[in-house]
Amino acid sequence: MGAVGQSYSARSGQVGSCHCQGKSSNEPHQHRVGFAVRNSLLNTLEQGCNGSERLLILHLSTITGPVTLISVYAPTLSATPDTKDNFYNKLATTISSIPRKEQLVFLGDFNTRVGAGHDSWPLCLGQFGVGKMNNNGQRLLKLCTYHNLCIVNSFFKTKSQHKVSGRHPCSKH
Repeated sequence: MGAVGQSYSARSGQVGSCHCQGKSSNEPHQHRVGFAVRNSLLNTLEQGCNGSERLLILHLSTITGPVTLISVYAPTLSATPDTKDNFYNKLATTISSIPRKEQLVFLGDFNTRVGAGHDSWPLCLGQFGVGKMNNNGQRLLKLCTYHNLCIVNSFFKTKSQHKVSGRHPCSKH
């Protein structure tokens, strides 16, 4: 299963094993999130996907219990503070609506750099972070701290090319 976060024209819909969410066909399109679900997992999906052009929620019923997946396409660093506030408020509301006993997994693009400040964020940031934190990274770390979540890829030592999904041409991280 994979999450898809793109910045291009899209419509809401479900095609085979692809679940996606964007704006309706009569609205301007900028973003889209979605899931590509393996056919063998389709029977574990609970009915209905709800979300927006930046957040899509998928519920799975597994033998170990319910799992909630959230596909994310967060605003970029250049977005307005209001756009970022709206996104993170909606994300916080979504997290709060999910029972604590359920497994919760985020997939997608948060458009952040959380940095390597394990000492400042020990509960949510591991010892293998990369670079310096930016403003969006601080927003994400605050959200994770408040909801007792962690940035999983910062807890494992991996090759440099596997630590981040994109590299800034100037900073190389």
